[in-house]
Formats: sequence, structure tokens, C-alpha cells
Amino acid sequence: MKIKRAFILLFAVLCLAAAAVWAGSGIKVSVDGAYISFTDAEPIISNGRTMVPVRAVFEAMGAEVDFNSKGTITGKKGNNKVELFLGSKYIISNGIPAAMDTAPVVIGSRAFVPARYIAEGFGYTVGWDSQSKTVSINSKGYAPAPVNSTPQTGNKNVKLHFIDVGQGDCTLIEDNGHYMLIDAGETEYGKTVVSYIKNMGITYIDYVIATHPHSDHIGGLDDVINTFDVKNVIMTREEAVTASFESLLDALEKSNASIIEAKPGNSYKLGLSSFRIIAPDKLDDDSNNNSIAIRLSYKNSSALLCGDAEKDEELYMVRSGENIASDVLKVNHHGSSGSSCAEFLNKVHPKYAVISVGKDNSYGHPSMNALSALNAIGAEIYRTDLNGNIVVTLTGSSASVSVSKSEADERTEKTLYNVVLNTNSKKVHLSGCDSVAKMSAKNKQIFSGSVEELIEKGYSACGSCRPF
Repeated sequence: MKIKRAFILLFAVLCLAAAAVWAGSGIKVSVDGAYISFTDAEPIISNGRTMVPVRAVFEAMGAEVDFNSKGTITGKKGNNKVELFLGSKYIISNGIPAAMDTAPVVIGSRAFVPARYIAEGFGYTVGWDSQSKTVSINSKGYAPAPVNSTPQTGNKNVKLHFIDVGQGDCTLIEDNGHYMLIDAGETEYGKTVVSYIKNMGITYIDYVIATHPHSDHIGGLDDVINTFDVKNVIMTREEAVTASFESLLDALEKSNASIIEAKPGNSYKLGLSSFRIIAPDKLDDDSNNNSIAIRLSYKNSSALLCGDAEKDEELYMVRSGENIASDVLKVNHHGSSGSSCAEFLNKVHPKYAVISVGKDNSYGHPSMNALSALNAIGAEIYRTDLNGNIVVTLTGSSASVSVSKSEADERTEKTLYNVVLNTNSKKVHLSGCDSVAKMSAKNKQIFSGSVEELIEKGYSACGSCRPF
């Protein structure tokens, strides 16, 4: 069974890895004035014809569609029936064959058909506006909008929900009726993630990204895939001999999700935003540095999410030539000492930095090195251990942050052990902070006790080591 699952996974990855990514084509298709939302693949141009994903265009015209194993595509609407055949340049409309100049094709796992012939087969008229790159498909009696019209999307926002899953990662991206989930924490947090998504009224997810096969990232994904209609799963070819990875494969076998191999440079649409895979370039022995990294863009606002990437992968991204500058950074590897190198942070230069991390975790995350480096570039830091669930809103021109609990309240309840007080500056430092070595002995005092007590005495936390 394990061999079978591995074969199925590898086969699906190999088949879909070759699929061309058409997210940047910019071609729009409207049916009676309503623009089609292409979630899996966008229209392409082949031999001068606009080719569209078969199911999307048939369903937009209210037709039922069937695609059988012999390569026959059949669409039915009322008394009308249209048939096409993969690789064949003819169409049968209500029993009458006609020639086409472009044949239906399969790219990856998606069948593309020529929009004009499909529409005309059902009695629709078809128009093309080169300025807006819009195909207008209109039924009889419909009064079309002006030829140069474009989709009216308004000023809608994109939200990133950094879900508190303890010492793990989980990010849900909400984009005007379209959704992407990146990781889902440890196995025990699967139900937490499912509950969070259900409470938002979500029934399907366009993309799930498994950044790398560590259990604190993929452990809860099987619950998500078993619960929701997941359209696509993006992952690398890296495997792991762990219960959480086996559970993920089990869930993928039972689902209808398409498996896509992560390739740097590939871009995908999600609602009004798009995301581009930045890394990994290749797989090595360090699973953290095999993490899938993406940059999400919505107009002039952006976010960078890189799983557990450490210095080697960070430097690859810096030198790749890709644009990684972003308003928001999901801090790599929970703020470990091996991540957040200066070259990377200077290139990204985020306004907001979100650290997904467990309270009082045994790893010492986030490290003083990472916190100091983030402070050095002026990033505003948020942490799931202090702030709970964190929601970042991309407006298209800026970003804003809201949290589920007050960091100040969480801090005052904390008990500190053997921290160093500067009685002159009234700052509190961790013992390993660089400022402690420079501190005058007469101003130095060792303290154990509550944060509330220190605040009452007028002390505040060091901005670099952030002891509370």
C-alpha cells in the first residue's frame, strides 16, 4: 500500500509538473456580462484562438459537461448538444459536424477547448476586444456591455489569517471567495484548523500548500483535505517516513485534488491576487531548506511566506533575481537562530513580521538573533504565542494587522526568571542580550518575578531581546 501511494503521488506530480502556468495571460472571458472565475488554469492563446478550460466555459453557459476516457467532450444544454474530440479539428453541434482551425488539447490535467466554437455551437455570439483582452460570449437577446469594459472588482481586500497552532505553522489566505491554506500545524491541531475554516463558512479550498514534510507543518493537513473540497495541492517531491506524511498521502488518495509540483517561477491566480513560487530551487538533505516559498501579490501590496527556510534557502532567494520585497513576512522557521539572516531581511524589508510560534516552546523560538535582526530593519513584530490568531489585511496599496488577544495582557501574566534589569534605563534584558555586556555593573540587577511587578516599577522590555 505504501509503495502504491508513493507511485500515485509521484505519477501525479510528474504529470502535473509539466503543466504550463498561464496565470499571467490576462485574458478575460465573460458570458452574458458575467466574468468567468478561472481557479485551476487561465485561458491561453493557441493558433490565434482563445482556448479555455473546458469545464469552466461549459458551466458558465449553463451546460452539463462530460469528458470520457476516450477523449470525447460532450456538452448538453436543454435540447442542444455539442461534441468535441481531443486532437480532432471538428465539432458536432446537434448532429451537424463542422470544421475548426484548432483542436482541443490537454495541458497537464486540464482540457482546453476553443471558446468561439463552443459558444457558437450553443447559439451564442462571440466578440473579442483586443484592448481589454476580453472574449465576450452573449446569448440571443442579451444586450452586451460596451466592448472595452473590464471586470468591476471594486476595492476589495485580501486577508491572511495566521492561525495559532502552537509550535507550528498555519496560514489561511482569504481572497474574495477564493482560499488557500499553507500548512496546518501538528496533527492535534487539525481539528482546530478545520473549525476555524468552517466558522468562516468555507466549503472548498482552491490551493493547499504543504511547505515541507515536517509534522508541525503537515500534521493537520489530512483533516483539512478529508473535510473540505480541495482543488489543488502544491508540494515538493520530498518524502518522509513519518505517520503525518503517511496520513497526508492517505488523504490525497481519497481526494479529488490535483497534485502540483512546486517549481520556482510558476505563478497562479487566487481571486484578485496571485502568488509566485520563489523556492526551493532543488532539494537537499535539510528539509527546512526545502521549504516551498511563495510571494503573494495584490496590486501594490504583498506578503512573503517561506515555511522553515533557513540561511541557505534565504540566500538562494536573495540571489535568484526574484522580487521578494514584501509588506508582510511570515518569519522563517518560527524565528530560529539559523534563519532571518541580514541579507534576506534587508531584501524583503517588511513593515510587518509575523512569527508563528508556541508559548514557552523548548526550542527557544523566537531567538534573540532573529528578534534583533527584525528590530534592526524596523519591522513591527507580531507573535501567535502572544497575540493568538493574527489577521493581516492587504488593501492593494498597504497592509494592516488585527489580533485576537492583547499582547500586553499576555505579557503581564508572564513570570520571568533571572532576567537582567538596567536600573538606570529601566529596561529589562535577557541574560544573553548584547546590551547586558555593555551595561555598567552598578546599573545591573538580576530579577525573577512577574512582569506586572516590573511594569509597576516603571520597567519596560528591551526592544531587541524582547524578554516579554
